[in-house]
Amino acid sequence: PQGSSIRLSFRQLDIERSPDSQDFELASFDLLVAANVLHATKDLRQTLQHARSLLAPGGALLLIETDARRGWADLTFGLTDGWWRFDDTPLRSTDAVMPPGDWTALLAACGFEAVQSLGDGLSQQSIHPQTLLLALAPRSDVESAKHSRLAGTRWHIATDRGGLGSELAAAIRAHGGDCDCGDADDLAAVRNNPARHIVYCGALDVVSADATRLAELNEALARGIGNALRWAQRCVADGPSHGARLWLLTRGAQHVLAADSSISPAQAPLWGLGRSIALEHPQIWGGLVDLDPADSVATSVAALTEVLAARGSEDQIAIRRGTSHVARLSPRATPAPAPLELAPAAAYLVSGGFGGLGPKAATWLADQGARTVVLIGRREPPLQQEDSPTAVVMRQLRARGVTVIAEHVDVTDAVAMRALFVRLQAHGSPVRGVVHAAASIRLQKLQELTAEDLAEALRAKVQGAWLLHELTRHASLDLFVLFSSATTVLGAKGLAAYAAANQFLGALAWHRASLSLPATCVDWGAWSEIRLLAAERRRDVDQLGIRAMPDRTAFAILSGLVQEQQPHCMVANMDWATANAAYQIHGRRPILGRMGSAEQQPATAERPAPTINLRAELAALSTRARRDRLIELVRGELARVLSAAGPQAIDPAKGLFEMGLDSLMAMQLRRQLSALSGLALPATLTFNFPSALLLAERLLALLQLPEDGADAAAALPIERIPDPIAELSDDAVRRALQAELQGLDAALDTAVRNEATRP
Repeated sequence: PQGSSIRLSFRQLDIERSPDSQDFELASFDLLVAANVLHATKDLRQTLQHARSLLAPGGALLLIETDARRGWADLTFGLTDGWWRFDDTPLRSTDAVMPPGDWTALLAACGFEAVQSLGDGLSQQSIHPQTLLLALAPRSDVESAKHSRLAGTRWHIATDRGGLGSELAAAIRAHGGDCDCGDADDLAAVRNNPARHIVYCGALDVVSADATRLAELNEALARGIGNALRWAQRCVADGPSHGARLWLLTRGAQHVLAADSSISPAQAPLWGLGRSIALEHPQIWGGLVDLDPADSVATSVAALTEVLAARGSEDQIAIRRGTSHVARLSPRATPAPAPLELAPAAAYLVSGGFGGLGPKAATWLADQGARTVVLIGRREPPLQQEDSPTAVVMRQLRARGVTVIAEHVDVTDAVAMRALFVRLQAHGSPVRGVVHAAASIRLQKLQELTAEDLAEALRAKVQGAWLLHELTRHASLDLFVLFSSATTVLGAKGLAAYAAANQFLGALAWHRASLSLPATCVDWGAWSEIRLLAAERRRDVDQLGIRAMPDRTAFAILSGLVQEQQPHCMVANMDWATANAAYQIHGRRPILGRMGSAEQQPATAERPAPTINLRAELAALSTRARRDRLIELVRGELARVLSAAGPQAIDPAKGLFEMGLDSLMAMQLRRQLSALSGLALPATLTFNFPSALLLAERLLALLQLPEDGADAAAALPIERIPDPIAELSDDAVRRALQAELQGLDAALDTAVRNEATRP
């Protein structure tokens, strides 16, 4: 209908493998169509069980199958592997195809209902006899259908101290799953069985926010988040055996409903870590599930069993009041900038005050009316360097009559921070506002990350923010601003620890809001000045679709968010077409579902000028030679992107991502192939054609070259030769072809009988 939208997705399904191991949601399809494909599988009973597992209760299976043996078919299709693939010899002893009666009996034996065979009588005399088979999946209880998906699956539960993990293991066993469990600290529990899905419950032991103090927070992070990192590294080391996945559990770490009043910031870093694991190692990723703090263990286990049984495409789920909620980024209007009215007699503190953003934040505070700004940092203030940003801003602000205090104080040092607050109070400038911009950024792959590295990344962001929260909890504040990063939402390769630390800030903001305390946490994208990033890394950020945002624009938006009392949001200048393609290069990421399509391309995309006259070069070659030449060129470009020894090191049939290609490399390869071919190639090229061989064949198709010798043939005179076939009607041609094929069948059958009777 006019105005409606139809969403299509295209994926490969190997019906001989369990569909859930290929990330297909079981018991969720209303119609499954297979046209002349099932006969080419090894075991029809197993194949039909896989098909049935995909169908919702009452769902329909529609099959079109060749139902009679033809000698000419054996002669032609017999050259393919699929024609002789069958090994279910009690069912099919001599040929891949079966008569309609055998199909209906088999479908019924496999549990299908209302099985019908249509059209077989009409097609028996045709050249290619076929039957239309219809069958329904049993209309069993929906809950039983869901839970039956756990039957035969294998799990390991890294348990918590509260008993949820043990109860979950019992529930999985009750639904037919093979499940063992062990303490969250014990990674050796699955040493001899790495193929299990793993559910990590260790973060559930973290104490509630109201009871947390800095010491308890450090211990909770070390156990809850540190052990999760070790499990993730273990899964990566074991490899994606049989589709095993890692699931991470939290309780109350996400703000979901307006009525949510119990937020656990100490568990929240697990979500930042998990989102980065999903991006860096999608092959081992299962998902994140945030349980309802109000639920009992039994209720949580029942809801969690539903989620694990579904194992669909959703990988970020929160359960509230018995309902599963999924994570989505949603666009919102930019808040109207409005100047704040800060108290001239109060002090406003900026942590990370000597970094790239600290001096800018100080200027923003002064623009809002602050007359005393306190900059603190772990290192000595760079005041001796007259051209340093800190020194320049301090001179500018002091010229405007603003008092600027620079203190060498670590924001995680509780003793020094309390002393600073006391001094400011004694001098008549109590702290009325906080901007927490301290950060520790270090690029490290997940497998290189140690517990010490993780603790260091968490220290400045997490411990510093919590200490500022404790010191100001009973004060009257105008603002409490937390500088977070978009990496905590989108994930980031090499920044898992940084993303984990930033995730804490958003949860802390919601926790403060639940206490009616001011809080504004912003997950920033890239500013005009991207701190601590080399030029190469800045290019990488741009290739992810993250565009630089002017500092003034960012601070204007921040003013509006503080005025609105918006606890948590993401602010970024994004090219969503590029971002979708880059972030979903390994597969769909549902959280981006509302932010544009991976298939979108900029309307003004220009066709690149080719670096060589590839079209002319290929036009002079045969079709086979063209293909070989393109494979050679693609292997060469791929070797450059992967820094391989040369084209000979690239297996043309091997998956690109198996060879180490990541999303940024994929974008680079696409640009190089565009420049080579002169084609405007889509951002999803390597996702849709994930090998050098497939890329070469795709390029050959897009170049639309003339057929072999077509140009030369066009220059030759064409002699008109009478064509007797052209004079025949369609029916006459069909009768002649049928007679020819029937004669061939008879000749082949005679040859087979003669061979069988030969002494």
